[in-house]
Amino acid sequence: MQDAQTSEESQPPLGLAGFVCLVYPLLVYRFTEPLFSQCVSSPVRLLLYFISPPMAAFTVLYLSCWRRDLPKAKRILTLIYRSCIVFGIVVLFSIAMLAGLLALAIGNWYKIDLAGGL
Repeated sequence: MQDAQTSEESQPPLGLAGFVCLVYPLLVYRFTEPLFSQCVSSPVRLLLYFISPPMAAFTVLYLSCWRRDLPKAKRILTLIYRSCIVFGIVVLFSIAMLAGLLALAIGNWYKIDLAGGL
């Protein structure tokens, strides 16, 4: 029982951080767009949408029990680095997902069989 608990604590919650990083911009857009559309310029809004997901991933990683043995400054720098990596992977995953949906839409539009059958 002790070994299972320590292995859970030693593994980073990168999957949860990735999910938060994927969902967080949608929530920020949903709840802040009515306010920001009147008050804030579009470059500031765009900056907010690109900076908030890594910040949310950092928060998830920081609040976890992962790497508590490191000194505080080194742990924070490590978690910032990991949250940026998670954000990059989420962006690549989103691009691949959109490319796949676009390929399906184009295939349906032109009646192309993407499986290769004639």
